[in-house]
Amino acid sequence: MAEILRIDGSSDVPQPPSLPANVEAEAALLGALMVDNRLVEDVQIRLKAHHFFEPLHGRIYDAILRLSDKNMIANPVTLRPMFEGDEAMKEVGGPAYLAQLTGSGAAVIGARDFAAQIYDLALLRALVGVGRDMVEGALDTSEEVAPLAQIERAETELYRVAEEGGSEGKAKSFGEAAIESIKNIETALNSGGHLSGITTGLEGINAKIGGLHRSDLTILAGRPGMGKSSLATNIAFAAAQRYSLSGLPLYIDDTPGLTIAALRTRARRLKRQKGVGMIIVDYLQLLQGSGRSSNDNRVQEISEISRGLKQLAKELHVPVLALSQLSRAVEQREDKRPQLSDLRESGSIEQDADIVLFIYREDYYLTARQPADDHPDAQQWREEMERVYGQAELIVAKQRHGATGKVRMRFDSRVTKFSDAADESYLPEMRG
Repeated sequence: MAEILRIDGSSDVPQPPSLPANVEAEAALLGALMVDNRLVEDVQIRLKAHHFFEPLHGRIYDAILRLSDKNMIANPVTLRPMFEGDEAMKEVGGPAYLAQLTGSGAAVIGARDFAAQIYDLALLRALVGVGRDMVEGALDTSEEVAPLAQIERAETELYRVAEEGGSEGKAKSFGEAAIESIKNIETALNSGGHLSGITTGLEGINAKIGGLHRSDLTILAGRPGMGKSSLATNIAFAAAQRYSLSGLPLYIDDTPGLTIAALRTRARRLKRQKGVGMIIVDYLQLLQGSGRSSNDNRVQEISEISRGLKQLAKELHVPVLALSQLSRAVEQREDKRPQLSDLRESGSIEQDADIVLFIYREDYYLTARQPADDHPDAQQWREEMERVYGQAELIVAKQRHGATGKVRMRFDSRVTKFSDAADESYLPEMRG
């Protein structure tokens, strides 16, 4: 809006609107908490000190929480020593301000409503901050113009605001947990394949983990050459084939150097436009972090990526299957079956994942040790290769929904396809 020039030569410049806040509600809530400390239990899960617009009120609230955590009474008398030297407190009359806050005992009745309003207004201020940053970034052309990167950053910040808005925890009663479990059982019984999740296309894996579950992060890991991408493709094909008979609803994004923020942006768009039911990342270590953590070290960057994939699974309510490389430590052992400690930058990946799967093929390693035809061990090698050729193991190293263990599979290297291993108990008897 243009300035309005006045006759006296001054200008009437419009003032920016004030930020959403209710300082009176903050004061009333603090007074109520000091009158009845039991109210702390009702508000502290959701409301934090940084949600208060007035910084002094945030510090008073934090002090009340600290005393309550120690099972100490929090009132103007016990809080007074904590604010003797507080400059902001001196400006409002000193520690006597604490007693003023408790002046209206009627505020106790509306304490929960005050807390809810303070929280909602804090979210609105965070939203205003994101909006201002978006405008300033879009208007600033002093640096390299990268509108798509700005859009990704803005969407990430908006997601953080939305994520905080839905962060209130809620403990489930035994009855609620039982009802949820029964729903999962009904889903499995009605699916035709006794699955509570999305099919992997392989009965052995489905039987072991119940399919891929919504809101779960599943890690599929292995050394190069084990067939991670092949198995992931098999799973993607089977899941897509089950839901669209006329054409496979399979979408591939091969953009190089994708950041976790950009991946989440594109996944949300596909969820909104196409209603995708599963996301596969091939592979986790090819993603990049936001830039902040990647400047520190790779472990922190991988931690951001794995945490982001888990959050994406929960946000979109879909399974996320992420492929991962293993460290070379596997090659140094006699038994080359992978272990959780073999995950590269493993700490955060193992922690964030709901299920961790490893692929192991003994014939891969045996092929690398093939002796010459005239070598004394050649016959023994051929017998060993005949025994293990085409066999594969899927090792369930971690599973929140059930037990760990192994699943036997077949691998056809000619078409890079995994299939269920034949059940020897159902093979026909050999007759002489």
